[in-house]
Parts: sequence; C-alpha cells; structure tokens
Amino acid sequence: MSEQPVYGASLCPVRPAVLAEIALPNGQAIRVADTPLNGVPAIDIRLCTDWRSLGEIGPTNIGIKIPKASLPALIEALQVAAR
Repeated sequence: MSEQPVYGASLCPVRPAVLAEIALPNGQAIRVADTPLNGVPAIDIRLCTDWRSLGEIGPTNIGIKIPKASLPALIEALQVAAR
C-alpha cells in the first residue's frame, strides 16, 4: 500500500476541490480550495509551490482556512486593502 501525499498542514488523503488558482510570477500560485474545517464548510487559501518529489505544484504551510460564514467579512477587508 502506497503512502498518501500530505496536503497543507494536516494529513488529507484526498485532494481538496480547487476553486481557483492565481499564478504568481515566481512560478508559485495562490490556490483557493473548498475544504471542511472540523466538519464546517470552509475555504482554504494557500500558497502553492513546486513539489519536486511529486513533479507538480502542491500546497505549503503558508495560508489560511476560513469558515464559509466568515467569507463576507474577509472579502470586505480585501476590498478595503485594494483601495
């Protein structure tokens, strides 16, 4: 039996549903994924980089996981920051 890859900061045997990926100029990306947080619907926003061992881009420990109920406040804060 082969080992499952580690996704993000915790063991996750299945790849989260990626909703969007924003390419960065340095070959990295910001990935937005739909992943539960302790059974609560949540969104994971994470920096991804090249995983040489897997030959693909994968998540790093840099990012946040936020309950979907908190998204309106995060969006409002990002809009303020963009001004």
